[in-house]
Amino acid sequence: MHSVTEHAAPTVVIGRGASDAGGAASQAGEVLRRLLPACSFRAPAPDAPAGAEASLAAGLARGGGAPVVLLLAQAGRASHRLELPLRVDPLAGPPGAGFALLVTIPAYAAQAPQPAAALRLVEAVSRLLSLAPLGATLHEDAEAWRRGADELAARDARVASLALSWERGQREALPDGDEIAEGFARLLGQR
Repeated sequence: MHSVTEHAAPTVVIGRGASDAGGAASQAGEVLRRLLPACSFRAPAPDAPAGAEASLAAGLARGGGAPVVLLLAQAGRASHRLELPLRVDPLAGPPGAGFALLVTIPAYAAQAPQPAAALRLVEAVSRLLSLAPLGATLHEDAEAWRRGADELAARDARVASLALSWERGQREALPDGDEIAEGFARLLGQR
């Protein structure tokens, strides 16, 4: 597998507003800033229209140069009791231009901070770029979030029903970390 040291350090574009549900993309961006000081980090202006981060990432990807990593988080059909769904899509542009990572958080907990979703994004980027393992802090925050969501589901029958329904639908095969890393290696290999 290719590592980031064999290529230019990626540019990381961080979702805002509706593309940063629960602040997960922002939190992941802050962790990645510490892990990847050589990378460039970009985000649209706070008053930019919806979808501005995708346009920014696409423009950077079409321009060539360093690969682009777009971090996004959306509220939707996900359960706090299962691994949060993560989708990896190549960005439009020349082969190997970059990819978008989209994590889905439980809609019933979308107003709360989302350290589990941030962790999911950071771990995916870490695997893709062959980084050292993460420290314990984000893992601890993610576990505390899961405990809080369990308490919410125990108190609110509607939330418990939603979680159970979404868990059934989410159990279909999701890509694992190795599949994501292989996809990124293919993107970098095409450059």
